[in-house]
Amino acid sequence: MMQSTDRDEVPRREAALQKAMLAFWRDSVAATSYPELVDVTGLSRKALYGYWQDKDALVLDALTLYDTSVLAPMRDALLPPSVQTLRAFWEGFENAI
Repeated sequence: MMQSTDRDEVPRREAALQKAMLAFWRDSVAATSYPELVDVTGLSRKALYGYWQDKDALVLDALTLYDTSVLAPMRDALLPPSVQTLRAFWEGFENAI
C-alpha cells in the first residue's frame, strides 16, 4: 500500500470537509455523530482528529466552506444592487430549481 504524501493531504482534507458539510446540512449538526462523520468522510476517527481537534472545529470549517462556496456567490450575484440585478438573480434561481 502506498503511503500518503503531504500533497495528498490537502485534497483529502477538502473532500472530507465537503462531505461533512453536506452531512451537517442533511441531518443537522446535532444529529450528525462522529461515527457518522467517519462513515461519510471515509476517514478514520484518528484522521478526522488529525485534521480537526474536535467536532466544533470541523463545524466551524464547514460553516466557512458553506459561506465561501454557497453564500458568497449568491451575495456576489446581487451586486451591484439594482432591480435588474435582483431580477436576474431570481430568474437564475428559478431556472436552477
